[in-house]
Amino acid sequence: MKGNFIGTSAAGDVALLNDVGVEIVGGSANLVGGTPPSARNLISGNNVGLEITGASVTGTVVRGNYIGIRKAGDAALPNGFGGALITDAGGTTVGGTASGAGNVISGNDRFGIRFIGTTGTVVQGNLIGTDAAGTADVGNHDAGLDAFTSPGILIGGADEGAGNVISGNGEGGIFTQSTDGSVIQGNRIGIAATDSGAIGNDNEGVFLFAGDGATVSGNVIEHNSTFGALIRNDDTTITGNLVVDNGSAGTFGGVAVALVGSGSGQGNRILTNIIFGNTGLGIDLGGDGVTANDTDDPDTGPNDLQNFPVLASAIRAANGITTVSGSLNSTPSHDFTLQFFLADGESSNHGEAVLFLGSKAVTTDAGGDKSFSFATTVLSPGQEVTGTATDLSTGDTSEFSLNVVVVQAS
Repeated sequence: MKGNFIGTSAAGDVALLNDVGVEIVGGSANLVGGTPPSARNLISGNNVGLEITGASVTGTVVRGNYIGIRKAGDAALPNGFGGALITDAGGTTVGGTASGAGNVISGNDRFGIRFIGTTGTVVQGNLIGTDAAGTADVGNHDAGLDAFTSPGILIGGADEGAGNVISGNGEGGIFTQSTDGSVIQGNRIGIAATDSGAIGNDNEGVFLFAGDGATVSGNVIEHNSTFGALIRNDDTTITGNLVVDNGSAGTFGGVAVALVGSGSGQGNRILTNIIFGNTGLGIDLGGDGVTANDTDDPDTGPNDLQNFPVLASAIRAANGITTVSGSLNSTPSHDFTLQFFLADGESSNHGEAVLFLGSKAVTTDAGGDKSFSFATTVLSPGQEVTGTATDLSTGDTSEFSLNVVVVQAS
């Protein structure tokens, strides 16, 4: 189906309520919309905009539509319950990487997109919570995208055009629960499509709850009101994200790892992220402020309360090379990745991370100790350095270390 106005006036700016705008309950390879503007459906002003339901529905593609926004693409014309509800259907693709494939799913009175019990779902190239230009807030009232018991969901991706803009939404950008093996990659969350300004989600940028084996990588996550990325599940990888200016309404700042119910909150890899400008800690294990190191690191809790490295000095030589020296005490005879960052000197002096400087592999000895040094050419006297430690056998990443100030060698 292509080129229809569903739930609106002929001008596309007044709601004419349907219970469900488009409902798909069977068949395979259904196509809703298309890449040229003439194929675009305007699905707004309904109770539910688009509903795809049933295990017999496979391979549906939803492409190039406006859902919850008026024809001009500049203001909300909400679907009352939500934009797109996809239940039990397999292999659904919302958007795509081709020019014009992305949908605008914004302004809905509840969620933008909701997945329940789906498999093999792909969400790419969409604007979720912004206007059609991706530069103004037309947020969905609740989460931009939420997913429940939907393993293997791909939100974004590494290919050009795969990333979504998920910004301006009332209950956060992305919420997932029991979505094992999901991938959230290459998206802009809390920022305009042009990276030119903040369009913060009112709560978390990314909230992962009770799912295993997720990967969150290469996203820009900033300007969200509480958390940049809130991780409450095991075996999660968070890598290559920008988590900025969060915490104005919340306890935590950038990334929080917390015990929830019977979950262990372990194995969360937090690597190569840029996390700064947050009210709380950039990384907070347990949500209780800085966690002190303990000898040989036997304590338990979120990420096993992994010890952070101790930075002793950062000395810049006449040739411009700064050598950061320090030590790690943690689990004996384990391999670790240490990562180093230019810090922004937030109030705790533990981080945050403005610029990623590099990594170093180390192995603790039988007593749990390892001294190290790390060299970089991009630091100046007076700047501060912080670091993290990640146990490669468990996947646990520490909080940021106590900062050390760069000094010029005499």
